[in-house]
Amino acid sequence: MMQQHTEMANKAHEAIPGNPSTATSSKTKLNDRSNSKPLRVLSEEDWAFWIENGYIVIKNAVPKEQAKATADFLWEFDEKDPNDPETWYAPPRAEMKMKELTGTGMVEVYNHQHLWNNRQTPKVYDAFVDIWGTEKLWVTIDRANLNMPQRPGENKKGFIHWDYDPETKPQNVQGVLALADQTDENMGGFQCIHGCTETMKHGSRPNPKTVTIFSPM
Repeated sequence: MMQQHTEMANKAHEAIPGNPSTATSSKTKLNDRSNSKPLRVLSEEDWAFWIENGYIVIKNAVPKEQAKATADFLWEFDEKDPNDPETWYAPPRAEMKMKELTGTGMVEVYNHQHLWNNRQTPKVYDAFVDIWGTEKLWVTIDRANLNMPQRPGENKKGFIHWDYDPETKPQNVQGVLALADQTDENMGGFQCIHGCTETMKHGSRPNPKTVTIFSPM
């Protein structure tokens, strides 16, 4: 995830574990194209889709061999063998501070060179330059994810959530790099709410009695 370096912490969320950048405000706004600079990665069609829907898919964001090297590393780091299902469902090696993430496939690795290679890939960087309209970007550090197929009898549906506090301005921009082809609609570790940016822009808020700002469903 990349975002602007100029941030102001939201004191109301100091006690919330996780990335503090999800509860910060910035004076810098997203790109409105007023600088007349040409887009580097997004096409005009991509830009129109981004503005309307609040997300965009960048194909081949990193070279395939780089994606494979990262995936191979994650299997090794998590002490699992992609060719041996018996190793896939071992219990977590450590307890997570954020209890809601237990069993969601999070891999607690943040600063390995493979991850930095992905963050610094020119196409990834330039895509965020398009979105923010500036080259002055500051990368935040996040983890990886390794999800396994559900076993017979399991019915894990995941949990739709915001990864930031929508009370902050401007809205955060997050990138998720898929290391494997996401061709099965019933698989994957990412769920997208189509058009959510417009919902938040017009002041729609979840019912505070039933859900929180981070869990809108």
